Amino acid sequence: MSPITLPRISLQYIQDLSRHEKNAASLLQLAVGDVLEAGISEVLEDRRVLITLKNVSIPAESEIPLRAGEKIQVRVERLEPRIVLGIVREAAQDAALISDYVRLFRSNPKALPDMIAGILAEFERPGRGLPAFLAGEDRKNLLGILKSILFSKESLDDSLFLKRYIENIGLLWESGLAKAVQEGVLNAKKNSLKGLLMKIASELQPGPEKEESPGSGPAKSMAELARFSDAFVKTIESHQIINVLSQEYDGRFVFQIPLLLHSGLGTAEIYVDVDQPGEKGEKPDGFHVLMLLDMDALGDISVEAGIIGKKLNCAIQCSDRRVCDFISSSLGILTDRLFALGYRVDSMKCSVEKNILKAGEGLIMGPVLRDTDAVNIFV
Repeated sequence: MSPITLPRISLQYIQDLSRHEKNAASLLQLAVGDVLEAGISEVLEDRRVLITLKNVSIPAESEIPLRAGEKIQVRVERLEPRIVLGIVREAAQDAALISDYVRLFRSNPKALPDMIAGILAEFERPGRGLPAFLAGEDRKNLLGILKSILFSKESLDDSLFLKRYIENIGLLWESGLAKAVQEGVLNAKKNSLKGLLMKIASELQPGPEKEESPGSGPAKSMAELARFSDAFVKTIESHQIINVLSQEYDGRFVFQIPLLLHSGLGTAEIYVDVDQPGEKGEKPDGFHVLMLLDMDALGDISVEAGIIGKKLNCAIQCSDRRVCDFISSSLGILTDRLFALGYRVDSMKCSVEKNILKAGEGLIMGPVLRDTDAVNIFV
């Protein structure tokens, strides 16, 4: 944040005051953390400007160029020995961008699994689908990454599937890229769906040689693929933003995982609430997980589990009595397997409920995300 410093104000700058010199903080009744609008009345020499705060004009020094007549928002960062104001224009722009991503997510919470299903359907059109316009290596990498984020029967034996899903879809892309730069690895973009889609969208941007007939033929399909890739990236980024906000305000992570079923693709919504650290900063050993499954043969199912250390409680809900009886018959086997892994199961049960999938609506669309003025919390 770029600072502006205000010197002490003497009578030559402020009219209608007593003859005793006063400092700007007491004059303007400023406090650290205050956010207020400032106007640039005049640009002086040597990075000095005349800034107007609360209808009072004061000379100041600025580390960034400012224009006369410009309106800016500032936050009071320090009062002594000189007043330092931080310009929050950049923060406001970031907040507006975050608000846009929240609105994008709210407009279609199922956009991510829908897009995954859409691009997989394109692969089933050999020579005609959008992937046909990709270079061979990109097409192979894209299909490989898409398969890696699908939960299938084979995934049951992969205890690290959720971790790999988070990495492969690109929710950790920025942190992964930073690590790759530090380690001198230059192909980080190929290691996740987000990174590869960014590469594809960039390479398919129309150039001068492609502008002759953009409305038909290969040029049109390539433009469609570029737009789809860009929209896909923004959808993944909306999930990154939602997870940052949800984790910061509720201690919750939210994931949408595509399920490979006999009838096509289903969706698993997973909500993970992690216990807060103890008073002495101890690492939390408990968390709560809610899984909402949209299954073809079994219908809607919810699995809610609470884990503290090695103690576990689990409640399963389904919408059909026959399905409930089928699941209940296998709970003993599940309990024995958990015991073999070192867990103590205090409770394990299955019941019949209606409107199961609605349980997740309030978890994603919580108070922070429902607030249309959420941008204000970042100012």
